[in-house]
Amino acid sequence: MQRQYTENWNKLYQCVTRPLSDLTELNMNTLQNWSKNTGHFEELTQVKKPEDFFLAQIKLANIGQLEMMSYVKKSSDIWIKAIEQINDICDDIARETTQKASEVIKSAHKSKE
Repeated sequence: MQRQYTENWNKLYQCVTRPLSDLTELNMNTLQNWSKNTGHFEELTQVKKPEDFFLAQIKLANIGQLEMMSYVKKSSDIWIKAIEQINDICDDIARETTQKASEVIKSAHKSKE
């Protein structure tokens, strides 16, 4: 009984720590992508007309929005997967507990007979 209890807590711990590790990796990759894509900032410094400056700003904003949406999707996928795994573990624990309780009740009825 103690072994199963420890195993269940270990599974839940892994379901929480794995997403944190994945999010850390995602954050590092996102920062690296931003540092690699400095060429769009250089466009802002090389404009010659006000219209070009406005277009460069719009382009930079669009790139930032696309990167943000990609980040949100990836981070949401990480947490949804973690929640699904936790839900599966909780279902297994509830099933095991119900089965054990049923066995205890059956054995109690048999001992009364």
